[in-house]
Amino acid sequence: MKSMLAHKRFQGHENLIKVKKLQNVSKLGREQNLLKQHKKAWQREWLRLNALRKKLQADLDLHMRHSLNVDDTSENFEELESAAAQLDNDFINFKKDTVDPVWSLREDLQYWVLQHEKARHAAGAEDPEAILKVIDSVKDQQERILGSLREQQQILESELTDTLPEFVPSSEHKVEMGIPPEAYDLDCDDDTLRAAVLQEFIIIDCKYDERLNDLEDEHEPALRSATGGWSADDDFVYQTVVDQYGYDVPHRRTLYLDRLRRHLPHKTRAQLVAHEDWTLMHQHYHKRRKALLNDWSRHRLELLNRAKVVFAESKVNQELATTKAEYLKTQKELCDILYAKVRAWQEQKMEAMTLEHRLAEQQNAVKREQMKLEEEKEREKRNQQKEKIKQYHNVLEKKREEAEEEDKRRLLQLQEQLAEQATYDRERVKYREQELQLKEDEHRKKEKEKEEWERQKERRLEALREQVRPHVEGDLLRVWKDTESWQARLKAEDEGSINRPLFDVNSFTSHQVTADPRFRLEERLREAGLQDSRFAREAMAKMKPLRTPRRDLESTVFQWT
Repeated sequence: MKSMLAHKRFQGHENLIKVKKLQNVSKLGREQNLLKQHKKAWQREWLRLNALRKKLQADLDLHMRHSLNVDDTSENFEELESAAAQLDNDFINFKKDTVDPVWSLREDLQYWVLQHEKARHAAGAEDPEAILKVIDSVKDQQERILGSLREQQQILESELTDTLPEFVPSSEHKVEMGIPPEAYDLDCDDDTLRAAVLQEFIIIDCKYDERLNDLEDEHEPALRSATGGWSADDDFVYQTVVDQYGYDVPHRRTLYLDRLRRHLPHKTRAQLVAHEDWTLMHQHYHKRRKALLNDWSRHRLELLNRAKVVFAESKVNQELATTKAEYLKTQKELCDILYAKVRAWQEQKMEAMTLEHRLAEQQNAVKREQMKLEEEKEREKRNQQKEKIKQYHNVLEKKREEAEEEDKRRLLQLQEQLAEQATYDRERVKYREQELQLKEDEHRKKEKEKEEWERQKERRLEALREQVRPHVEGDLLRVWKDTESWQARLKAEDEGSINRPLFDVNSFTSHQVTADPRFRLEERLREAGLQDSRFAREAMAKMKPLRTPRRDLESTVFQWT
């Protein structure tokens, strides 16, 4: 019974190991799938960057070839070309001094491993400790070289960061406030119209400046820091990874969050999500600001063109008024009409700006509502998953308790059966001892009878010997006569041929049947009253005959049933 319990525990342990193995395989499959998708995204990014690098290099080479033919800048570009050649030579020398020895060492190690693979356990095999020391020294040397290269890279990046803004213009669009100089140069004889039109530039600047201030106040949390509270390197890694996953990529957010978790292991998921929200807000601010600046420039340009038209019309009307004084009143009315048109146009522009601002606010509200709904759905989904996991654990706990109760009940039952079996076994042992004692007594009795029988047999044999001893005289003719034993044999054969059956039956003798260990086991089980038990069936199934039957005598009657 203990062996059965141990067997069940072992089976349960094996099933638990199988479940854990399946979980590990499933987790490994998901991990491999994510790595494949990350690999595809990185390959796309690498192809894009490589193509961009080749394009820029081609443009730079083309520009240098054209500039070499110009007298003013040929000396500078010749110096650049010689410096580039010097850098190429330095790179080749650096590769020979650092990279080529490593590759040579790698090839030597591969050859050494190939030569000592079969003889690595032999007594005369070479000790690899010296080779490991060489490898460690090469690793330390490479680490020092890489550290030096990283320091030089940081120094160059800091120098370029400080120098490039002086040569590369800012990509941010700026609007010059105030009245443009082109508007001052416009010729207009009507000072009132001129002042009113020029005042419109100030009004537009005030309106757009107010909207920019409102936008900055609205996105003030996103403008507190240029990197959202992160370091510049971490923010650069975040922006680079997110840009590699386009909006057309399925499960984009899951992929780049997993990628960021790998690149930034010191950041928690909550920090990544918070920085994601800050990035979205920061990007939205810059998009809105860029749109406002573009609208501002466009409105100022439209107002300038409109002012040119108005001033041209005013000039034409003024010239007509000087030639025809009678049209002075009409000219004044025309100026008022034109001013009213400008005011109406300004009001239309302001109304359009207000509508655009209101539409943008509505779109932002809709986006925020959608984000809240998505967050709520995600929260509900997580709660449902937690509830399912909790229910699953409860079911497992209930099953475990039921199994434990069943095991306890079965254990009590087995203990009772074992106690009964122990009592029965003691009685059987006592009975067997008595039987053994009786058999020993009977055996001693039989031994005595056998000895007596042997003595009687010896006496009978001696009497027979006495009878068969020759007591006759010599007879030469007796040699050709039949002996009495031969005559008795002939008589026995005649009687046997009459009693012999018509056909011979080839079967097992009783001695052969009783000699089979399966027969003796079955007889002992019947004597013990266990012939119908599970133990008897298993014992009979495991018991083998004295001689294994030939394979050509095996029956196939029930093989395909």
